[in-house]
Amino acid sequence: MKRGRMPKRPTEPTQPPDPLEGILRRRLYRLHCPPPERLGEWRLGLLQAPEVQDHLITCPRCQEELRWLEALLGGGVHGAPRRALTLRPAPPLLAAFALRGADSSSRTTYAGEEYTLTVEVAQDLQNPACRSVFGILGGQERPRRGEAILSSLSASFSAPVDESGQFALFQVPVGHYELRILFEELEILVESLEIR
Repeated sequence: MKRGRMPKRPTEPTQPPDPLEGILRRRLYRLHCPPPERLGEWRLGLLQAPEVQDHLITCPRCQEELRWLEALLGGGVHGAPRRALTLRPAPPLLAAFALRGADSSSRTTYAGEEYTLTVEVAQDLQNPACRSVFGILGGQERPRRGEAILSSLSASFSAPVDESGQFALFQVPVGHYELRILFEELEILVESLEIR
């Protein structure tokens, strides 16, 4: 029997990407992944959660996040210990300079040592019952990139912090939260952040 080439399958015509599919992908991205703080609690042994361990077996993104956490817990990539800094609400004079104009959003400025953080809370355009949270971190030595984690007892949200110190979180329910901004060698904490 003579072997020949397999006939080529007819190619289907390509269709333009569906905009709804893009929206769903962004919304459902890592839907089944545990929140970062739950993964951290599991890693530190503060949480007995076999479902987290089972999830780690199959999820490369959580495996990468765990490796990043291991590097942080091990003293960072360069071996320097991570510094922790808690920011407090800024005095009224400093906070006044962070405000420009009047609108329906609310802004609060936090300060500590050489860092300031301005957080703006506005109504979420897609869900009126929720809020959008925007932040910008300023300071003499701003770390390059990091992650902002906004968490409460019942929910957690995270977003990357870009090179200019900005981040945005969307569809955040009203409530009382803690905000952590994690960098390779620095952790910035706002212990009490009221989202109204």
